[in-house]
Amino acid sequence: MRTGWRGRAWLGAGVALAGLMLGVWLTPVTVRQVSVTGTEKLARTEVARLAGVALGTRMTYGQACRVEAALGRHPAFSRVSVTRGLTGTLHVRVTERVPAVWCPRTGCALAVDGIALPHFNRREAGWVGVDGFETAKGVVTDRAAFAEALELAGLIAALGIGDAGLIRRTPAEGWEWSAAGKRIRFSSPLVPAEFGRLGRFREAYPAAWAGAGRLDLRFRDRLVMKP
Repeated sequence: MRTGWRGRAWLGAGVALAGLMLGVWLTPVTVRQVSVTGTEKLARTEVARLAGVALGTRMTYGQACRVEAALGRHPAFSRVSVTRGLTGTLHVRVTERVPAVWCPRTGCALAVDGIALPHFNRREAGWVGVDGFETAKGVVTDRAAFAEALELAGLIAALGIGDAGLIRRTPAEGWEWSAAGKRIRFSSPLVPAEFGRLGRFREAYPAAWAGAGRLDLRFRDRLVMKP
């Protein structure tokens, strides 16, 4: 089969383009500045430090890919992109994992996907504590129970009591929330009606709420209270 001049021209252009792309891939670019975008909790300077690229570094495409892979393994980030600008700017784009709850056992916050965030090693106001969860390689092992704990944390926040407190699994496979000097037990799987009863009890009987030490809502249409 003969190849016409147009075919040869296209083939030649393709070879030239491939050569140009290979040249761009192999040619190092001197890093003159590091641009970081997408940060919410971490400072941009901290992300740049984690990238570990010093200004003046001669960086190839392959080296940028290795920096991207290394940053992507850091638990702080769920997504990372590292690209070289031809003018010398190293573009680092990240999506951070957001702390969802506090875990006393690990001494740090946990993200919604169950990954431990060791860089958040101080509990902030409003973080509900979760206890009793084992981790392996920095990830919560019982993901189903952890998902339910997150749902419980959301229902607790909606109550607006103020004290985030601590939630944990009970031996009876329910949940216990310790807050405001009280221990309150809920069913598992969660029953939204139990939270409705708790809210109505607080509003209708403030003196009883103030004096209650233990509350159990795992009974249909009633609340059991003990000092």
